[in-house]
Amino acid sequence: MLVFGALVMVGIVVAACGGNANKDDYTRKNTELLDTLPLFPGAELFRRQDLPYADSEMGPITGYGTSVQYHVGADVSDDDVVKFYEAQLGADWTHCEYEIHYQAAENPGATPSAPGSITSAVFYRGDGASLGVLTDGLAPVTRSNSYELDVDYHNAKRSACATVSSS
Repeated sequence: MLVFGALVMVGIVVAACGGNANKDDYTRKNTELLDTLPLFPGAELFRRQDLPYADSEMGPITGYGTSVQYHVGADVSDDDVVKFYEAQLGADWTHCEYEIHYQAAENPGATPSAPGSITSAVFYRGDGASLGVLTDGLAPVTRSNSYELDVDYHNAKRSACATVSSS
């Protein structure tokens, strides 16, 4: 009986904290959003993740972001991917671009690489949908020839464009 009582208490705590009660519905809506997005020519899906988030560090789960990663050809640049989504998404989406600066880690005795930067973007739609186009996998220092789309059908934070560092 003690074990049953403990399980009931765990269920009550999970329900009170938001738990995963809406995960299937939330991620289904994210998948529906992904299905409407264009795919960069030649891109091949290699990973998908649905990740929970909360509005505060210890708060209840308030939503799920869906992340998909694609391999692309070695000749594809960060600008190619960002410009593709800018052109293909249309007037319903607004966006901001930001740069990520990098320099390769130095191995002992190696010649340091030149610093560089890549461009990524965040897109927002009036119904609350958001799309992150993350291109750090296209930087010469990563050599993974990949990019990532992060979608959330409902939790666009337009203020993120104002807080993105451009340096």
